[in-house]
Amino acid sequence: MLFVKAAKIFAASLTLTPLAGCAVATGIVFGSLMQATSNAPDNSNLFFSNALLAFALIETFCFFALGLAAYLLFV
Repeated sequence: MLFVKAAKIFAASLTLTPLAGCAVATGIVFGSLMQATSNAPDNSNLFFSNALLAFALIETFCFFALGLAAYLLFV
């Protein structure tokens, strides 16, 4: 029984590894938003809406990883 619990914790920790990638991707998206806005301030509304869409897609992946980790731990 202890081996099963250890395997579940190990699997959940492997599942949570992509959260670091989500944090890096969020930083890249908003850093690129700042750079694009400074280069072309006329299109800032377009850049901002695209950045929010990208952020939403990244966070969806993040929440999927959290849900999978919770499923592996508690089921």
